Amino acid sequence: MKIFKIVVVLLVVLGFAKAESPSEVRTVKEAPWLQVDKSQVPMDELFPSSPGICDESVKDVTREAAKSANFQKREEIPGEENSQILWGTDALIRSGSSSLRWLSTSHSADMPNRRTYVTILRYAVGSTNDTVLHYYSDDGLNWSEWYHIYYPAGDEIWQTEVLVGRGTNPWIYTFMRSTVQGSAGSGALILRRGKADASTWDWIYIAQPGDSIGRFAVDMDENEVLYLAYERIFSSGDTQIYALTSTDSGATWSAPVSISGGSRRDTEIAIGKDNYFYITYVVQDSILRIGRNTNGLSTGNWVFTDVQTEGEFEYNPSIAASRMQTPPNQTAWVLYRHSHTTSYDIHYAYTTDGGNAWTYNVWQPMNYYYGDIVFPWVETSIDYPFDICAALGTSYPSSGYDSIVTVWAYANSPTTWHDRTVINDHNATGTFGNRADLNYSRGGTTVTYREYGSGYVWFDYWWNVGIVENNSNPLRNSIFSRSRLVKIEFTLPTEKTLELNVFNASGRRVRSFERHFQSGLNSMEIELPSKGIYFLNVDNKTIRIVVAE
Repeated sequence: MKIFKIVVVLLVVLGFAKAESPSEVRTVKEAPWLQVDKSQVPMDELFPSSPGICDESVKDVTREAAKSANFQKREEIPGEENSQILWGTDALIRSGSSSLRWLSTSHSADMPNRRTYVTILRYAVGSTNDTVLHYYSDDGLNWSEWYHIYYPAGDEIWQTEVLVGRGTNPWIYTFMRSTVQGSAGSGALILRRGKADASTWDWIYIAQPGDSIGRFAVDMDENEVLYLAYERIFSSGDTQIYALTSTDSGATWSAPVSISGGSRRDTEIAIGKDNYFYITYVVQDSILRIGRNTNGLSTGNWVFTDVQTEGEFEYNPSIAASRMQTPPNQTAWVLYRHSHTTSYDIHYAYTTDGGNAWTYNVWQPMNYYYGDIVFPWVETSIDYPFDICAALGTSYPSSGYDSIVTVWAYANSPTTWHDRTVINDHNATGTFGNRADLNYSRGGTTVTYREYGSGYVWFDYWWNVGIVENNSNPLRNSIFSRSRLVKIEFTLPTEKTLELNVFNASGRRVRSFERHFQSGLNSMEIELPSKGIYFLNVDNKTIRIVVAE
Protein backbone atom coordinates (compact mmCIF):
# COMPACT_ATOMS: atom_id res chain seq x y z
CA MET A 1 0.00 0.00 0.00
CA LYS A 2 1.29 3.44 -0.92
CA ILE A 3 1.70 5.95 1.93
CA PHE A 4 0.09 9.29 1.11
CA LYS A 5 2.19 12.24 2.30
CA ILE A 6 0.31 15.53 2.06
CA VAL A 7 3.50 17.58 2.49
CA VAL A 8 5.08 15.98 -0.55
CA VAL A 9 1.95 16.46 -2.62
CA LEU A 10 1.63 20.14 -1.75
CA LEU A 11 5.25 20.73 -2.70
CA VAL A 12 4.68 19.00 -5.99
CA VAL A 13 1.48 20.88 -6.73
CA LEU A 14 2.93 24.26 -5.83
CA GLY A 15 6.01 23.58 -7.93
CA PHE A 16 4.10 22.23 -10.89
CA ALA A 17 3.63 25.61 -12.57
CA LYS A 18 5.24 28.88 -11.57
CA ALA A 19 1.97 30.71 -12.22
CA GLU A 20 0.20 28.92 -9.37
CA SER A 21 -0.10 30.24 -5.85
CA PRO A 22 -1.11 28.27 -2.73
CA SER A 23 -4.63 29.73 -2.85
CA GLU A 24 -5.17 28.17 -6.28
CA VAL A 25 -4.63 24.63 -5.01
CA ARG A 26 -7.89 22.91 -4.09
CA THR A 27 -7.98 19.72 -2.07
CA VAL A 28 -10.51 16.96 -2.49
CA LYS A 29 -12.33 17.99 0.70
CA GLU A 30 -12.95 21.46 -0.77
CA ALA A 31 -14.16 20.11 -4.10
CA PRO A 32 -17.92 19.95 -4.73
CA TRP A 33 -19.36 16.48 -4.96
CA LEU A 34 -21.10 15.68 -8.16
CA GLN A 35 -24.39 14.19 -7.03
CA VAL A 36 -26.07 11.61 -9.23
CA ASP A 37 -29.38 9.86 -8.73
CA LYS A 38 -28.95 6.08 -8.78
CA SER A 39 -32.67 5.64 -9.39
CA GLN A 40 -32.59 7.72 -12.56
CA VAL A 41 -33.88 5.68 -15.52
CA PRO A 42 -31.02 5.13 -17.99
CA MET A 43 -31.42 6.47 -21.49
CA ASP A 44 -30.98 3.05 -23.07
CA GLU A 45 -34.01 1.83 -21.12
CA LEU A 46 -36.12 4.81 -22.13
CA PHE A 47 -35.12 4.15 -25.76
CA PRO A 48 -35.00 0.36 -26.29
CA SER A 49 -32.23 -1.06 -28.43
CA SER A 50 -32.71 -2.31 -31.98
CA PRO A 51 -30.59 -5.17 -33.39
CA GLY A 52 -27.66 -4.43 -35.66
CA ILE A 53 -27.22 -6.15 -39.01
CA CYS A 54 -24.37 -8.59 -39.61
CA ASP A 55 -22.92 -8.53 -43.12
CA GLU A 56 -22.54 -12.24 -43.83
CA SER A 57 -20.76 -11.70 -47.14
CA VAL A 58 -17.35 -11.56 -45.47
CA LYS A 59 -16.01 -14.67 -43.82
CA ASP A 60 -14.60 -14.44 -40.30
CA VAL A 61 -10.97 -15.15 -41.13
CA THR A 62 -10.02 -15.83 -37.53
CA ARG A 63 -12.09 -19.00 -37.45
CA GLU A 64 -10.60 -20.19 -40.73
CA ALA A 65 -7.01 -19.35 -39.86
CA ALA A 66 -7.25 -21.09 -36.50
CA LYS A 67 -7.64 -24.40 -38.34
CA SER A 68 -4.09 -24.16 -39.67
CA ALA A 69 -1.30 -24.91 -37.22
CA ASN A 70 1.32 -23.56 -39.63
CA PHE A 71 -0.14 -20.10 -40.15
CA GLN A 72 2.70 -17.63 -40.65
CA LYS A 73 2.95 -14.97 -37.98
CA ARG A 74 4.47 -12.29 -40.16
CA GLU A 75 3.41 -9.13 -41.97
CA GLU A 76 4.16 -9.25 -45.68
CA ILE A 77 4.03 -6.99 -48.69
CA PRO A 78 1.74 -8.72 -51.20
CA GLY A 79 3.86 -10.57 -53.74
CA GLU A 80 7.10 -10.16 -51.82
CA GLU A 81 8.02 -13.18 -49.73
CA ASN A 82 9.51 -12.77 -46.24
CA SER A 83 9.26 -8.98 -46.26
CA GLN A 84 7.92 -6.56 -43.69
CA ILE A 85 6.19 -3.23 -44.27
CA LEU A 86 7.56 -0.47 -42.06
CA TRP A 87 7.14 3.30 -41.99
CA GLY A 88 10.02 5.66 -41.46
CA THR A 89 12.42 5.56 -38.55
CA ASP A 90 10.42 5.84 -35.31
CA ALA A 91 11.05 8.91 -33.15
CA LEU A 92 11.76 8.28 -29.47
CA ILE A 93 9.46 10.21 -27.15
CA ARG A 94 10.54 8.78 -23.85
CA SER A 95 12.94 6.18 -22.38
CA GLY A 96 13.48 4.98 -18.83
CA SER A 97 11.46 2.91 -16.37
CA SER A 98 9.22 0.23 -17.85
CA SER A 99 6.45 0.76 -15.29
CA LEU A 100 4.11 2.44 -17.75
CA ARG A 101 0.34 2.20 -18.10
CA TRP A 102 -2.07 4.32 -20.12
CA LEU A 103 -1.13 6.31 -23.22
CA SER A 104 -2.96 9.21 -24.88
CA THR A 105 -2.26 11.75 -27.62
CA SER A 106 -3.86 14.84 -29.13
CA HIS A 107 -2.76 17.70 -31.37
CA SER A 108 -3.55 21.38 -31.73
CA ALA A 109 -5.67 22.54 -34.65
CA ASP A 110 -4.41 26.12 -34.37
CA MET A 111 -0.87 26.22 -32.98
CA PRO A 112 1.99 26.47 -35.51
CA ASN A 113 2.86 23.04 -36.94
CA ARG A 114 -0.18 21.60 -35.16
CA ARG A 115 1.81 20.69 -32.07
CA THR A 116 1.32 17.15 -30.77
CA TYR A 117 0.99 16.34 -27.06
CA VAL A 118 1.41 12.89 -25.53
CA THR A 119 0.58 11.79 -21.99
CA ILE A 120 2.07 8.65 -20.47
CA LEU A 121 0.96 7.21 -17.15
CA ARG A 122 3.94 6.03 -15.11
CA TYR A 123 3.24 3.62 -12.29
CA ALA A 124 5.35 4.10 -9.17
CA VAL A 125 6.06 1.24 -6.76
CA GLY A 126 6.01 1.92 -3.04
CA SER A 127 5.28 5.24 -1.39
CA THR A 128 5.87 7.41 -4.48
CA ASN A 129 2.89 8.82 -6.35
CA ASP A 130 1.99 7.75 -9.85
CA THR A 131 2.77 10.42 -12.45
CA VAL A 132 1.20 11.59 -15.70
CA LEU A 133 4.14 12.43 -17.95
CA HIS A 134 3.67 15.08 -20.67
CA TYR A 135 5.67 15.47 -23.89
CA TYR A 136 5.18 17.64 -26.96
CA SER A 137 6.63 18.00 -30.46
CA ASP A 138 6.28 20.50 -33.31
CA ASP A 139 7.80 18.25 -35.98
CA GLY A 140 7.19 14.66 -34.84
CA LEU A 141 10.93 14.03 -34.60
CA ASN A 142 12.13 16.09 -31.63
CA TRP A 143 10.28 15.73 -28.34
CA SER A 144 10.42 17.86 -25.20
CA GLU A 145 9.08 17.37 -21.70
CA TRP A 146 6.10 19.45 -20.71
CA TYR A 147 4.77 19.66 -17.11
CA HIS A 148 4.30 16.33 -15.35
CA ILE A 149 1.36 15.83 -13.00
CA TYR A 150 1.08 14.20 -9.58
CA TYR A 151 -2.48 13.59 -8.46
CA PRO A 152 -3.11 15.85 -5.44
CA ALA A 153 -5.30 13.56 -3.33
CA GLY A 154 -4.44 9.95 -4.02
CA ASP A 155 -1.47 7.88 -5.07
CA GLU A 156 -3.00 5.53 -7.68
CA ILE A 157 -3.81 6.84 -11.16
CA TRP A 158 -5.49 4.33 -13.45
CA GLN A 159 -6.20 6.21 -16.65
CA THR A 160 -5.29 9.47 -18.34
CA GLU A 161 -6.60 11.22 -21.47
CA VAL A 162 -5.35 14.44 -23.07
CA LEU A 163 -7.17 16.93 -25.31
CA VAL A 164 -5.77 20.12 -26.85
CA GLY A 165 -8.11 23.10 -27.09
CA ARG A 166 -8.44 25.80 -29.76
CA GLY A 167 -6.37 28.93 -30.37
CA THR A 168 -2.65 29.63 -30.56
CA ASN A 169 -2.31 29.36 -26.76
CA PRO A 170 -4.81 26.58 -26.10
CA TRP A 171 -5.86 24.85 -22.93
CA ILE A 172 -4.18 21.49 -22.47
CA TYR A 173 -6.78 19.27 -20.80
CA THR A 174 -5.41 16.31 -18.84
CA PHE A 175 -8.12 14.05 -17.44
CA MET A 176 -7.38 11.28 -14.94
CA ARG A 177 -9.06 8.98 -12.47
CA SER A 178 -7.50 7.90 -9.21
CA THR A 179 -8.01 5.88 -6.06
CA VAL A 180 -6.00 5.61 -2.90
CA GLN A 181 -4.94 1.99 -2.92
CA GLY A 182 -6.77 -0.06 -0.30
CA SER A 183 -9.19 2.75 0.57
CA ALA A 184 -12.73 2.06 -0.65
CA GLY A 185 -14.71 4.96 -2.11
CA SER A 186 -11.66 7.22 -2.34
CA GLY A 187 -11.68 7.71 -6.08
CA ALA A 188 -12.31 10.80 -8.16
CA LEU A 189 -12.37 11.92 -11.77
CA ILE A 190 -10.32 15.06 -12.12
CA LEU A 191 -9.24 17.51 -14.81
CA ARG A 192 -5.89 19.26 -14.68
CA ARG A 193 -5.97 22.07 -17.24
CA GLY A 194 -3.22 24.49 -18.14
CA LYS A 195 -2.46 26.94 -20.89
CA ALA A 196 0.19 25.86 -23.39
CA ASP A 197 2.44 28.73 -22.34
CA ALA A 198 2.12 27.67 -18.65
CA SER A 199 0.56 31.02 -17.69
CA THR A 200 -2.54 29.53 -16.02
CA TRP A 201 -3.25 26.27 -14.19
CA ASP A 202 -6.05 24.83 -12.11
CA TRP A 203 -7.71 21.64 -10.91
CA ILE A 204 -11.31 20.79 -11.81
CA TYR A 205 -13.05 18.00 -9.90
CA ILE A 206 -15.59 16.43 -12.25
CA ALA A 207 -16.86 13.42 -10.34
CA GLN A 208 -16.10 12.36 -6.79
CA PRO A 209 -18.73 9.85 -5.77
CA GLY A 210 -18.53 7.62 -2.74
CA ASP A 211 -18.13 4.64 -5.04
CA SER A 212 -15.37 3.71 -7.44
CA ILE A 213 -14.80 5.44 -10.78
CA GLY A 214 -14.27 3.07 -13.69
CA ARG A 215 -13.17 3.77 -17.24
CA PHE A 216 -13.94 7.17 -18.74
CA ALA A 217 -13.83 8.70 -22.24
CA VAL A 218 -13.52 12.26 -23.56
CA ASP A 219 -14.00 14.15 -26.81
CA MET A 220 -14.24 17.77 -28.01
CA ASP A 221 -16.18 19.42 -30.83
CA GLU A 222 -14.96 22.17 -33.17
CA ASN A 223 -16.22 24.85 -30.76
CA GLU A 224 -14.21 23.40 -27.84
CA VAL A 225 -17.29 22.02 -26.11
CA LEU A 226 -16.01 19.12 -24.00
CA TYR A 227 -17.85 15.83 -23.60
CA LEU A 228 -17.11 13.12 -21.06
CA ALA A 229 -18.58 9.73 -20.13
CA TYR A 230 -17.60 7.66 -17.11
CA GLU A 231 -18.48 4.49 -15.24
CA ARG A 232 -19.53 4.66 -11.60
CA ILE A 233 -19.22 1.30 -9.87
CA PHE A 234 -21.61 1.00 -6.93
CA SER A 235 -21.01 -1.11 -3.85
CA SER A 236 -23.72 -3.50 -5.10
CA GLY A 237 -21.51 -4.30 -8.09
CA ASP A 238 -23.71 -2.49 -10.61
CA THR A 239 -22.09 -0.05 -13.00
CA GLN A 240 -23.86 3.11 -14.09
CA ILE A 241 -22.63 5.00 -17.16
CA TYR A 242 -23.04 8.77 -17.06
CA ALA A 243 -22.25 11.47 -19.61
CA LEU A 244 -21.84 15.21 -19.14
CA THR A 245 -20.52 18.24 -20.97
CA SER A 246 -18.72 21.55 -20.43
CA THR A 247 -19.16 24.70 -22.49
CA ASP A 248 -16.65 26.86 -20.61
CA SER A 249 -13.34 25.10 -21.23
CA GLY A 250 -13.88 22.54 -18.47
CA ALA A 251 -14.40 25.06 -15.64
CA THR A 252 -17.94 23.81 -14.89
CA TRP A 253 -19.83 20.72 -15.98
CA SER A 254 -23.47 19.92 -16.64
CA ALA A 255 -25.53 17.58 -14.51
CA PRO A 256 -24.71 14.00 -15.53
CA VAL A 257 -27.08 12.14 -17.82
CA SER A 258 -27.65 8.48 -16.93
CA ILE A 259 -26.94 6.52 -20.11
CA SER A 260 -27.06 2.91 -18.93
CA GLY A 261 -26.95 0.78 -15.80
CA GLY A 262 -26.31 -2.83 -14.81
CA SER A 263 -23.45 -4.99 -16.03
CA ARG A 264 -21.63 -2.40 -18.18
CA ARG A 265 -18.00 -1.64 -19.07
CA ASP A 266 -15.55 -0.15 -21.60
CA THR A 267 -17.40 3.02 -22.52
CA GLU A 268 -16.15 5.29 -25.33
CA ILE A 269 -17.63 8.40 -26.98
CA ALA A 270 -17.32 10.46 -30.19
CA ILE A 271 -18.67 13.78 -31.44
CA GLY A 272 -19.68 14.15 -35.07
CA LYS A 273 -20.50 17.29 -37.03
CA ASP A 274 -23.52 19.35 -35.89
CA ASN A 275 -23.39 18.07 -32.33
CA TYR A 276 -24.20 14.41 -32.99
CA PHE A 277 -23.15 12.54 -29.85
CA TYR A 278 -22.19 8.84 -30.04
CA ILE A 279 -21.48 6.46 -27.15
CA THR A 280 -20.60 2.77 -27.09
CA TYR A 281 -20.08 0.24 -24.28
CA VAL A 282 -20.27 -3.48 -23.55
CA VAL A 283 -23.45 -4.92 -21.98
CA GLN A 284 -23.26 -8.10 -19.91
CA ASP A 285 -19.82 -8.84 -21.40
CA SER A 286 -21.24 -10.05 -24.73
CA ILE A 287 -23.24 -7.26 -26.39
CA LEU A 288 -21.80 -4.15 -28.00
CA ARG A 289 -24.33 -1.35 -27.57
CA ILE A 290 -24.10 1.93 -29.50
CA GLY A 291 -26.15 5.01 -28.63
CA ARG A 292 -26.59 8.29 -30.48
CA ASN A 293 -28.20 11.63 -29.66
CA THR A 294 -28.93 14.21 -32.37
CA ASN A 295 -28.21 17.18 -30.10
CA GLY A 296 -25.32 16.45 -27.81
CA LEU A 297 -26.73 15.43 -24.43
CA SER A 298 -29.67 17.81 -24.27
CA THR A 299 -32.95 17.68 -26.17
CA GLY A 300 -32.05 15.54 -29.16
CA ASN A 301 -33.41 12.15 -30.18
CA TRP A 302 -31.80 9.01 -28.80
CA VAL A 303 -31.47 5.66 -30.56
CA PHE A 304 -29.60 2.56 -29.29
CA THR A 305 -28.42 -0.43 -31.32
CA ASP A 306 -27.10 -3.81 -30.14
CA VAL A 307 -24.54 -5.66 -32.25
CA GLN A 308 -22.82 -9.01 -31.69
CA THR A 309 -25.59 -10.63 -29.67
CA GLU A 310 -24.52 -14.25 -30.22
CA GLY A 311 -23.00 -14.54 -26.72
CA GLU A 312 -19.27 -14.24 -27.38
CA PHE A 313 -17.36 -11.65 -25.36
CA GLU A 314 -16.58 -8.13 -26.62
CA TYR A 315 -13.84 -5.81 -25.39
CA ASN A 316 -12.26 -2.37 -25.80
CA PRO A 317 -14.53 -0.57 -28.28
CA SER A 318 -13.29 2.63 -29.91
CA ILE A 319 -15.62 5.01 -31.76
CA ALA A 320 -15.21 7.94 -34.18
CA ALA A 321 -17.60 9.98 -36.33
CA SER A 322 -17.29 12.18 -39.41
CA ARG A 323 -16.46 15.82 -38.64
CA MET A 324 -17.59 16.97 -42.11
CA GLN A 325 -20.79 15.16 -43.10
CA THR A 326 -24.01 16.97 -42.28
CA PRO A 327 -26.48 14.72 -40.42
CA PRO A 328 -28.47 12.65 -40.82
CA ASN A 329 -26.21 11.36 -43.61
CA GLN A 330 -23.25 10.94 -41.30
CA THR A 331 -20.75 8.08 -41.03
CA ALA A 332 -19.40 6.71 -37.77
CA TRP A 333 -17.28 3.64 -36.99
CA VAL A 334 -16.77 1.39 -33.95
CA LEU A 335 -13.83 -1.01 -33.74
CA TYR A 336 -13.81 -3.61 -30.98
CA ARG A 337 -12.04 -6.77 -29.87
CA HIS A 338 -14.12 -9.91 -30.43
CA SER A 339 -13.58 -13.15 -28.53
CA HIS A 340 -13.68 -16.62 -30.03
CA THR A 341 -13.26 -19.90 -28.16
CA THR A 342 -9.47 -19.92 -28.43
CA SER A 343 -8.58 -16.63 -30.10
CA TYR A 344 -9.45 -12.98 -30.66
CA ASP A 345 -9.86 -10.78 -33.69
CA ILE A 346 -11.14 -7.28 -34.37
CA HIS A 347 -14.64 -6.58 -35.62
CA TYR A 348 -16.16 -3.26 -36.60
CA ALA A 349 -19.56 -1.66 -36.93
CA TYR A 350 -20.46 1.34 -39.05
CA THR A 351 -23.39 3.62 -39.79
CA THR A 352 -24.02 5.92 -42.74
CA ASP A 353 -27.28 7.44 -41.50
CA GLY A 354 -26.13 9.17 -38.35
CA GLY A 355 -26.48 6.19 -36.02
CA ASN A 356 -30.03 5.10 -36.88
CA ALA A 357 -28.82 1.71 -38.15
CA TRP A 358 -25.52 -0.14 -37.76
CA THR A 359 -23.92 -2.96 -39.76
CA TYR A 360 -21.11 -5.07 -38.31
CA ASN A 361 -18.52 -7.46 -39.66
CA VAL A 362 -14.96 -8.75 -39.32
CA TRP A 363 -12.40 -5.95 -39.65
CA GLN A 364 -10.53 -7.13 -42.73
CA PRO A 365 -7.20 -5.25 -42.27
CA MET A 366 -6.30 -7.69 -39.46
CA ASN A 367 -6.37 -10.49 -42.01
CA TYR A 368 -4.30 -13.00 -40.08
CA TYR A 369 -4.52 -15.09 -36.94
CA TYR A 370 -2.25 -14.28 -34.03
CA GLY A 371 -4.49 -15.61 -31.31
CA ASP A 372 -4.46 -12.34 -29.37
CA ILE A 373 -5.32 -9.04 -31.05
CA VAL A 374 -5.93 -6.13 -28.71
CA PHE A 375 -6.90 -2.48 -28.31
CA PRO A 376 -8.17 -1.31 -31.69
CA TRP A 377 -8.44 2.44 -32.12
CA VAL A 378 -10.28 4.63 -34.64
CA GLU A 379 -9.96 8.42 -34.91
CA THR A 380 -11.26 11.36 -36.93
CA SER A 381 -10.02 14.95 -36.74
CA ILE A 382 -11.54 18.41 -36.43
CA ASP A 383 -8.97 20.06 -38.71
CA TYR A 384 -7.97 17.33 -41.17
CA PRO A 385 -8.78 18.56 -44.71
CA PHE A 386 -10.15 15.21 -45.93
CA ASP A 387 -13.12 13.34 -44.52
CA ILE A 388 -11.43 10.15 -43.41
CA CYS A 389 -10.79 8.12 -40.27
CA ALA A 390 -7.52 6.53 -39.20
CA ALA A 391 -7.56 3.14 -37.48
CA LEU A 392 -5.13 0.70 -35.92
CA GLY A 393 -5.09 -2.72 -34.31
CA THR A 394 -2.29 -4.30 -32.28
CA SER A 395 -1.39 -7.99 -32.47
CA TYR A 396 0.06 -9.44 -29.33
CA PRO A 397 1.28 -12.99 -29.93
CA SER A 398 2.87 -15.14 -27.25
CA SER A 399 6.03 -15.13 -29.36
CA GLY A 400 7.24 -13.40 -32.48
CA TYR A 401 6.77 -9.94 -33.89
CA ASP A 402 4.14 -7.70 -32.31
CA SER A 403 2.56 -5.65 -35.07
CA ILE A 404 0.53 -2.44 -35.25
CA VAL A 405 -1.61 -2.46 -38.38
CA THR A 406 -2.81 0.93 -39.63
CA VAL A 407 -5.33 1.85 -42.33
CA TRP A 408 -7.66 4.68 -43.24
CA ALA A 409 -11.12 4.94 -44.81
CA TYR A 410 -13.20 7.67 -46.43
CA ALA A 411 -16.42 8.61 -44.65
CA ASN A 412 -18.28 8.17 -47.94
CA SER A 413 -16.88 4.64 -48.30
CA PRO A 414 -16.61 3.36 -44.72
CA THR A 415 -16.00 -0.32 -45.52
CA THR A 416 -13.02 0.20 -47.85
CA TRP A 417 -9.76 0.36 -45.91
CA HIS A 418 -6.75 1.89 -47.67
CA ASP A 419 -2.97 1.81 -47.32
CA ARG A 420 -2.70 -1.15 -44.95
CA THR A 421 0.68 -0.76 -43.28
CA VAL A 422 2.61 -2.25 -40.37
CA ILE A 423 4.44 0.65 -38.81
CA ASN A 424 6.34 -0.30 -35.69
CA ASP A 425 10.11 -0.69 -35.86
CA HIS A 426 10.03 -2.10 -32.32
CA ASN A 427 7.84 -4.73 -30.70
CA ALA A 428 4.68 -3.06 -29.42
CA THR A 429 3.09 -3.81 -26.08
CA GLY A 430 -0.38 -5.28 -25.89
CA THR A 431 -0.86 -4.42 -22.21
CA PHE A 432 -2.45 -1.01 -22.83
CA GLY A 433 -3.69 0.52 -26.03
CA ASN A 434 -1.63 2.36 -28.65
CA ARG A 435 -3.11 5.43 -30.35
CA ALA A 436 -3.65 6.77 -33.86
CA ASP A 437 -4.26 10.41 -34.73
CA LEU A 438 -4.79 12.46 -37.91
CA ASN A 439 -2.41 15.41 -38.18
CA TYR A 440 -2.01 17.04 -41.58
CA SER A 441 1.22 18.79 -40.58
CA ARG A 442 2.74 15.36 -40.06
CA GLY A 443 1.41 14.27 -43.45
CA GLY A 444 -1.51 12.13 -42.31
CA THR A 445 -1.78 9.30 -39.80
CA THR A 446 0.39 9.40 -36.70
CA VAL A 447 0.87 6.52 -34.26
CA THR A 448 2.10 6.60 -30.67
CA TYR A 449 3.00 3.28 -29.09
CA ARG A 450 4.82 1.65 -26.19
CA GLU A 451 7.61 -0.81 -26.75
CA TYR A 452 7.08 -4.22 -25.20
CA GLY A 453 9.02 -4.92 -21.99
CA SER A 454 10.64 -1.48 -21.79
CA GLY A 455 10.02 2.14 -20.85
CA TYR A 456 10.39 3.33 -24.44
CA VAL A 457 7.55 5.21 -26.12
CA TRP A 458 7.75 5.79 -29.87
CA PHE A 459 6.09 8.07 -32.42
CA ASP A 460 5.75 7.52 -36.16
CA TYR A 461 3.84 9.25 -38.93
CA TRP A 462 3.03 8.73 -42.56
CA TRP A 463 1.30 10.42 -45.47
CA ASN A 464 -1.94 8.60 -46.24
CA VAL A 465 -1.18 7.38 -49.75
CA GLY A 466 -3.92 7.79 -52.34
CA ILE A 467 -5.96 10.59 -50.77
CA VAL A 468 -7.24 12.93 -53.45
CA GLU A 469 -5.25 16.17 -53.37
CA ASN A 470 -6.64 19.67 -53.71
CA ASN A 471 -7.08 20.10 -57.46
CA SER A 472 -6.66 23.88 -57.25
CA ASN A 473 -3.01 23.40 -56.30
CA PRO A 474 -0.82 22.67 -59.36
CA LEU A 475 1.72 21.05 -57.03
CA ARG A 476 0.81 18.02 -54.94
CA ASN A 477 1.14 18.51 -51.19
CA SER A 478 2.87 15.16 -50.67
CA ILE A 479 4.65 12.53 -52.72
CA PHE A 480 5.11 8.92 -51.69
CA SER A 481 7.87 6.88 -53.34
CA ARG A 482 9.17 3.38 -52.78
CA SER A 483 12.39 4.40 -54.57
CA ARG A 484 15.04 7.04 -53.87
CA LEU A 485 14.53 8.19 -57.47
CA VAL A 486 11.48 10.45 -57.13
CA LYS A 487 9.49 11.82 -60.06
CA ILE A 488 8.17 15.36 -59.64
CA GLU A 489 5.34 16.66 -61.84
CA PHE A 490 3.89 20.17 -61.82
CA THR A 491 2.08 22.67 -64.06
CA LEU A 492 3.15 26.26 -64.70
CA PRO A 493 0.99 28.98 -66.28
CA THR A 494 4.03 30.52 -68.02
CA GLU A 495 7.59 29.44 -68.69
CA LYS A 496 10.09 30.45 -66.04
CA THR A 497 13.38 29.58 -64.38
CA LEU A 498 12.95 27.99 -60.97
CA GLU A 499 15.27 27.13 -58.10
CA LEU A 500 14.47 23.82 -56.40
CA ASN A 501 15.85 23.01 -52.94
CA VAL A 502 15.41 19.74 -51.06
CA PHE A 503 15.79 19.64 -47.26
CA ASN A 504 15.87 16.62 -44.98
CA ALA A 505 13.72 16.31 -41.83
CA SER A 506 16.43 18.05 -39.77
CA GLY A 507 16.36 21.12 -42.03
CA ARG A 508 19.68 20.47 -43.85
CA ARG A 509 19.67 21.12 -47.60
CA VAL A 510 20.57 17.92 -49.44
CA ARG A 511 19.83 18.84 -53.09
CA SER A 512 19.66 22.10 -55.07
CA PHE A 513 18.74 22.70 -58.73
CA GLU A 514 18.09 25.68 -60.99
CA ARG A 515 16.35 24.96 -64.31
CA HIS A 516 14.21 26.62 -66.95
CA PHE A 517 10.73 25.09 -67.30
CA GLN A 518 8.13 25.47 -70.02
CA SER A 519 4.51 26.47 -69.53
CA GLY A 520 2.12 23.59 -68.94
CA LEU A 521 3.03 20.19 -67.48
CA ASN A 522 6.65 19.67 -66.44
CA SER A 523 8.38 16.68 -64.89
CA MET A 524 11.79 15.86 -63.50
CA GLU A 525 13.45 13.17 -61.39
CA ILE A 526 15.36 13.79 -58.18
CA GLU A 527 17.56 11.14 -56.53
CA LEU A 528 17.50 11.41 -52.74
CA PRO A 529 20.21 10.09 -50.39
CA SER A 530 18.21 7.49 -48.48
CA LYS A 531 14.76 6.58 -47.21
CA GLY A 532 13.10 9.13 -44.98
CA ILE A 533 11.13 12.37 -45.11
CA TYR A 534 12.20 15.35 -47.23
CA PHE A 535 10.78 18.75 -48.14
CA LEU A 536 11.02 20.22 -51.65
CA ASN A 537 10.80 24.01 -52.04
CA VAL A 538 9.72 25.06 -55.55
CA ASP A 539 7.83 28.12 -56.84
CA ASN A 540 7.06 29.31 -53.26
CA LYS A 541 5.45 25.99 -52.37
CA THR A 542 6.60 23.13 -50.16
CA ILE A 543 6.08 19.49 -51.05
CA ARG A 544 6.60 16.68 -48.56
CA ILE A 545 8.43 13.68 -50.06
CA VAL A 546 8.34 10.34 -48.29
CA VAL A 547 10.87 7.75 -49.48
CA ALA A 548 10.05 4.28 -48.16
CA GLU A 549 13.09 2.33 -49.31
